[in-house]
Amino acid sequence: MNMRRKLAALAVLGVGLSLSACGNDDGGGEYPSGAVELVIPWDAGGSSDLAARLFGTHLEDSLGTTVTSMNVPGANGAQGWAELASAEPDGNTIGLITYDILTNQAMDPATTQIDDLDFLMQFEEQPLALYVHADGEFQSVDDIVNAERTVTFGTSGLGGVFHQGAGLFAQSVDREFSYVPFDGSGGQLTAMVGQHVDAIVISPTAPQQYVDDGTLKMLAVFADERSDAFPDVPTFQELGYEVPAHSSFRGIAAPNGLEEEVRATLVESLKATYDSPEFQSQAEEMELQLTYLDSEDFTAQLNDMAPTVSDLLSSLGLTE
Repeated sequence: MNMRRKLAALAVLGVGLSLSACGNDDGGGEYPSGAVELVIPWDAGGSSDLAARLFGTHLEDSLGTTVTSMNVPGANGAQGWAELASAEPDGNTIGLITYDILTNQAMDPATTQIDDLDFLMQFEEQPLALYVHADGEFQSVDDIVNAERTVTFGTSGLGGVFHQGAGLFAQSVDREFSYVPFDGSGGQLTAMVGQHVDAIVISPTAPQQYVDDGTLKMLAVFADERSDAFPDVPTFQELGYEVPAHSSFRGIAAPNGLEEEVRATLVESLKATYDSPEFQSQAEEMELQLTYLDSEDFTAQLNDMAPTVSDLLSSLGLTE
């Protein structure tokens, strides 16, 4: 059983709940004094869930305590980020951050904003890719572009990064697609495997096992150049379609207001986790595309991207 399948099995079994019993939360002593909860604002089994659980597993070694993963899906990640933002800023609650926090901010000013969180680091960035079922009606980008009916795309949430990717594709080829939202990439991927949708745009982590076993086909990547991780998969530009590059990212944040020493311990442990050979090796096995940004650079990137995301959603008709 490869690493990706092991992590998927752990997600289904709710490994976080079983691990929590290992923590020694006596409420005293130096940080950390007990288990740390990692909020994952997506459903179990999806790309972000698997990546976060892998990171959390290795963070235990760096931080010296149990890290329990807790899925809080819903509202395109907004429910999980709201829970994270409202948690006590004691270092005992951290959370996975993905591109969709920018989407939510642009679409709903009442949801968690990037100013509501302390962004500690980014550990991954990867271009999105287009997938279809190997036994489906559409077997190439040309098939989708030239379809005589409306093509359905599963998304991880209305207006989310994967919806935006599909929207950019539609916009670039002058087509209109039908979008079916799910509470994360796990449901999106399940729908694709079950042929309940025609195609999906998604980051490559979770779908790769289905590409490897012949269930799904990866048709093109949203990038200016081919990915080193998937050298046989063309870009849209290579296929003759001017679809712009579009990437997702993953990082770690905490509630605002951490004590200086607690924050310093967390930041040091997160970087040590990223640098650990064991994490790097298993991340490579999962085809994660590791890209480190420290807190300052990650925060600056989010602030720089926010107006761009707002403009993109407006151009796709997803905001007023």
